Amino acid sequence: MNLPIRVLSIIHSYFVAEWTQVRRVVGIIVGSSVGSEGTMKSLYRKCSGVFILVLVFATLHAGLAVASPWGWHGDGVVKVTGGRPAICIPDDAEKDFSVESVWLIQEHSGLTTRLAWDLRALPGAKRFVMKPGQCLSYGASLAGYTQVVPPRPLIEAGRYTFRLNGDAVKRTDAVAYWGSFCLKASGGVC
Repeated sequence: MNLPIRVLSIIHSYFVAEWTQVRRVVGIIVGSSVGSEGTMKSLYRKCSGVFILVLVFATLHAGLAVASPWGWHGDGVVKVTGGRPAICIPDDAEKDFSVESVWLIQEHSGLTTRLAWDLRALPGAKRFVMKPGQCLSYGASLAGYTQVVPPRPLIEAGRYTFRLNGDAVKRTDAVAYWGSFCLKASGGVC
């Protein structure tokens, strides 16, 4: 039996057992006119109709919970290495990270964005694997990767966001690491 159906069947059995108990208590406390068999059956039919609707809705949507995306998004660490900003895998990461692509996104006035850099793995190429604590600097060239958007000089003040993209093998794996920094109008990182 399908697990969601089994769970709902158990809940329905519990509902029926509880309703029988409620019917007895109401009959004893209020008297036989309110707790009478006919009135209670009528209430049970109305409630069971609602329960069936809930059961149908839950069954139809049970598959949605199973179809959740793989992986999770982690917080990357942004550092300056060799005078360039870099995105790093956190030191406490539990696994290595296989890089599919890396983006640097430049934000303009918080409303519009553009890619300042886009590095992607070529189909069939061996992936660059980053270990916990390892960094990838802005504009780096990697064997087996292509610069879809070549790096430009970072001279505009504002916010920049790195995104390291990977492939999650399990739901517990990181699928991406994000990290942001900003450039001051006078130069330098804020």
